[in-house]
Amino acid sequence: MDLKARSRKAEAPAEILCEGGEGMAWISVYQEVDGPKLRRLARLLETSKAESLGILNFLWFWGMNNADETGKVLEASREDIEDALAGTTRIRPEAVVDALFEAGWLDASGDDILIHDWDQWQEQWYKLQRTRKNNAERMRRTVHSICGNILMSVTMTLIV
Repeated sequence: MDLKARSRKAEAPAEILCEGGEGMAWISVYQEVDGPKLRRLARLLETSKAESLGILNFLWFWGMNNADETGKVLEASREDIEDALAGTTRIRPEAVVDALFEAGWLDASGDDILIHDWDQWQEQWYKLQRTRKNNAERMRRTVHSICGNILMSVTMTLIV
């Protein structure tokens, strides 16, 4: 089953909501993340799956501000990712990033680095962002229309 089909399943993802309310970024972690790639990452790093999942979460948190909707890392290098993951585990950051590439969680495409399947794993976050943007624009137009109608009404009343 592909990731898009999984994201349509009835089971809701476990959402990690940063403290501070609905305006904060959150990531979705689906049960399907517990598969061969996670086991491979854990083996490469000689960690538990839980620690490997924690490393992925830190990568995804960082990705919220440093990758576009397709997962392309924006104006950041491998060293920037290493810096972002430094201190999230006892393992050297260089080894962590090497393992993320080898296990398939990060991809290289020419000079670009991509967070693998980012557009599918984080689809709900971006969908929410588009909805919020559209709602804000709709409200702006509604308020503008109402204010225009009130102004027209007041003007007509003053003329009469």
